[in-house]
Amino acid sequence: MAIKSSQSRPSLHIRRMIQLSLVSMVGLSAILGDKFTHGFQPSQSHRRKRCHRGQTRIHVVRRPLRPASTEKKLADRKAIIESRQSESLQDPTLLTDLSFSECKDLHPNSKRALVEDLGLLTMTEVQAKTFAAALAGKDILARARTGTGKTLAFLVPVVERILSNPTYLPGKTISCLVIAPTRELAMQIGQEAEKLLLHHSDLSVQVMYGGVTIARDVNMLNKRLPSILVATPGRLLDHLQETKIRGKKFNDDIVATTDIVVLDEVDRLLDTGFRKEVHKILSYLQRKDKRQTMLFSATIPKGLMGAMRESMRDDYVEVDCVQNGTMTTSTNLRVSQSHVILPNMDSFIPSVYSLLKHATTEKPFKVVVFFPTARMVSFFANFFEDGFQHSIIELHSKKSQSSRNTASHRFREAKNAILFTSDLSARGIDYPDVTHVIQIGIPESRDHFIHRLGRTARAGKEGTGLLVLLPFESQFLSELRGLDVPRNSELTEMLQQPFDPASQPWIVQHSYRIQSGGNKLASCAQLAYLSFLGYYLGQANRIRLNKTDIVKLSNDFSKALGLAHVPAISRRLVSKMELNGVPGVFSDVGDNLTESSCADGISSVFDLNGMTLYWLTTHMDVP
Repeated sequence: MAIKSSQSRPSLHIRRMIQLSLVSMVGLSAILGDKFTHGFQPSQSHRRKRCHRGQTRIHVVRRPLRPASTEKKLADRKAIIESRQSESLQDPTLLTDLSFSECKDLHPNSKRALVEDLGLLTMTEVQAKTFAAALAGKDILARARTGTGKTLAFLVPVVERILSNPTYLPGKTISCLVIAPTRELAMQIGQEAEKLLLHHSDLSVQVMYGGVTIARDVNMLNKRLPSILVATPGRLLDHLQETKIRGKKFNDDIVATTDIVVLDEVDRLLDTGFRKEVHKILSYLQRKDKRQTMLFSATIPKGLMGAMRESMRDDYVEVDCVQNGTMTTSTNLRVSQSHVILPNMDSFIPSVYSLLKHATTEKPFKVVVFFPTARMVSFFANFFEDGFQHSIIELHSKKSQSSRNTASHRFREAKNAILFTSDLSARGIDYPDVTHVIQIGIPESRDHFIHRLGRTARAGKEGTGLLVLLPFESQFLSELRGLDVPRNSELTEMLQQPFDPASQPWIVQHSYRIQSGGNKLASCAQLAYLSFLGYYLGQANRIRLNKTDIVKLSNDFSKALGLAHVPAISRRLVSKMELNGVPGVFSDVGDNLTESSCADGISSVFDLNGMTLYWLTTHMDVP
């Protein structure tokens, strides 16, 4: 539209304001619709008119409803949703005919998050079997395979119960407490909850765990109490014993009214490592007859059933989605499992390299490699860093929380990568598209084996599991009876081939560096040796070996790592491990040094959780 000239033509400033106003109205019409601008639309004749003076034309350009970048984001989001829906349909045994969109007991905003944002169409078996009971406020003990949707099985009914609770005050009370054994699992539960609450503006979630300052938690709690609080046992207990929020004690006035409690990976929470902390936490909450308690896990050992029942009401509902708990069905049916026994200790590093190379031949690949200890993870991650073109990612408890978060994010986003990790990643963590799980050495138990294996074949996809044992560990196979973990003949034959140093010169170079000492790799090897010794001393009954045998195997392991000499151990640690007088143990300077030519001095000192490890070398000064 143009402004006609007249004898009393408005000033240039006024004309410009009128022009901008008209353009703004058209833009608003395009964005907000005709109702907002009362049907105003410039006609084509208006657009063609010109001023008599200056021949100025106002070009009215209709703004696109969505920029190209927005269209791309929407298209990408749609593709992700379709991919998730397609993946979930790949395993029909995983799903039921109970549709989220048709469920009358779900709030429309919950349905929107589940179907549109998460791309889920129907409930999985564990979700369908627990939903009604959980929604009714029943206590639940649920067992289901890894990767079958246990997290949403408790989050979905929790959200619906909070929404239907007339006494809930947004930002003023904590309705649900979720306890998880690891920081990574706690963060993952929090992320799932955020997605589910995306369209519930009155509900919120907060995650608390160690490794970050308590002040950060307190600041967030002071701003707003979350509807759902997810926490690890240690950090939660710290708050219950010390924290005050707005002048109120966290234990008496904040969580004393929390009426829903969830223990995820309950078998881990109630084992010897966390049991005291969990019982202490529950003592701060409402009595079990006043609250709802839900326990979830992939494995529920019979030995822990008594402890689990103590935390629930007598009329609890038990749901078992593992075919009545038979031993043969504890693992995911879509995982192809096998085992291989290494020829000997000397070939440890070349054998592990060959197995990793085999697992990464077909792309895309995402391989999770479990080791018994964090120090072994650190050594092998550093050793193999130069052996593969794709990312080698290291994740274990000795890393800082920020490093752990970065490592998890890198592996999630990667298309081709290898994750070296400890049992920190064994439970509940959902890494997408994991093709292989390789377990090096015996895990702590059969249940640990199952949980580790659960990192692959998730969301209906297929995966491969490989257990790698040294000859002295073969006894562990009897613990896996019923899980169908056959010997892998192809890989066994491959490992029988002698290693050619010329084919992988970097392995030889790394070995020389370790022998020379005075570098990070050598330090990692020292710590890996000590952790190997400590771990297998703790497994002596399972592998049916005495301390003398384990010390000898550990010394052979140090040689396999490339160490020139067996590291010496402080007298205090020797005493703590009850290794006094055991042949092959090297303690402080002056003890048993006749067994080695490394009596020339202490070249480096390492501290491991308060335990001093002396690294003895020959004719070498290391700063």
